[in-house]
Amino acid sequence: MNCRERFLIALDGGKPDRVPLFDFLEGKKIFKEVLGKDIKSPSGADITECSIRLGLDAVFIAYGGFYNAENVELGDIYTDEWGTVYKNTGVSWPIDPPYRAAIKDRDDLEKWLKNKPDPCLKSRLDDLKAALEISNGKIAVIGGVIGPLTLAILTLGFEGMLMKLMDEPDIVEEIFRTSCDYHKVAVDKMIEAGADAIFVCEDLGFNDGIFAPPGIYRKYLFPHLSALIDKIKNKNIPVLLHSCGNVNEILDDLVEFGISALHPLQRKANMNIERIRKRYGTKLCLIGNIDATDTLAYGSMETIENEVRNTINIAGRDGAYVLASDSDYHDGIPPKNFIAMIKAAKRYGKYPVKL
Repeated sequence: MNCRERFLIALDGGKPDRVPLFDFLEGKKIFKEVLGKDIKSPSGADITECSIRLGLDAVFIAYGGFYNAENVELGDIYTDEWGTVYKNTGVSWPIDPPYRAAIKDRDDLEKWLKNKPDPCLKSRLDDLKAALEISNGKIAVIGGVIGPLTLAILTLGFEGMLMKLMDEPDIVEEIFRTSCDYHKVAVDKMIEAGADAIFVCEDLGFNDGIFAPPGIYRKYLFPHLSALIDKIKNKNIPVLLHSCGNVNEILDDLVEFGISALHPLQRKANMNIERIRKRYGTKLCLIGNIDATDTLAYGSMETIENEVRNTINIAGRDGAYVLASDSDYHDGIPPKNFIAMIKAAKRYGKYPVKL
C-alpha cells in the first residue's frame, strides 16, 4: 500500500495498513533540516519533496493567490491581490500578518468588487502541478482553498468583520459570495488537474469558543460555506475542513455539511478527540490532535512518544484517523521533535493496533 492509498482509505473511514501521517509545513527549520537549504518562500516542489522525505502520506498545496507569496525584505509593506495590506515583520513565516484592511465601508466594497482577482490564471496551478509530478501518484496531493469567513477577516480585519456582521451584514455576505464564486472555480481547476482531495481552510473559533453566536453563523455564513463544500462533494472527491479553535458548539453543523475529515482538533481548545470519536464514529475522519504548543515544542522524546501512542489508541484503533499536530509544523518546534512524532506514529500505528 502506498502513501496515497493509505491516506485516502483513512479519509473514507477505513483502516489502511497503518495510521497515515500529514501536516502543514509552515516553518523554515524543517525545510532546512530535511532539504538542506534555506527556503525564502516554499514552492509546491519544496513542500512535496520535504513531505515525501519526512515520510508523510499527503501534502497540502494551496491554490495560487491563497496567500501572498511574494519575496519581500524585512519591513516591507505590500498588498495582495484582494487588496489586503501586509507587513513583513521577519517573525511570521511563510504568511505575514495583515497590516491594513482592504475594505472599510461600502465605497471600498464597490471598488473592491470591480478589481477582483481572476481565478483562472494558469499560473495558479503551478504549485499543484509540480506536486503531482513529483508525487507521481505515490503521495496524496490535497488542494487548498480558503473559506468565505477567512476572506472576510482578511479584507475587513477581524474586528471590522465582526462589526459589519452585526451592523451591515449585507457587506459581509457580499464578500462571502465573492469568495465562494472564486474558490468554486479554484476547486474545479484543482480537481481537473488531478488533486486527490480538497482542504477548505476556515478558522471558526478561539480556544474558548466560536467567534460569533451559532445563530449568526447559521444565518449568514453557513449557506455559503456549505455551498462551497457541496461543490467539492459533487465532484466525488473528499472534503477536508481545517478549523482551528473550539468549534464544539457547531460541530454537528459542520459534520452535517458532509465533510470527510476534520482538522486539527486542538487540545488547548478543548477539542477532545475521544469524545468526538465516540460521537461520530468512523464516519468522520479525524486529523491531528498532537499538541504543537507544548508537547512538540518543549516535550521530551518520551512525552512525544506517549502522546502519539495514546492518541492512536483513542482515535486510531478503528481507522478513520490521520496523525498530525493539532495546528501545523512551526519554527517553535525543533525538527528532531517533529521527526520523533513521525517515527512514533510509524512504530505504534500499524494495523491491527497493538499497544
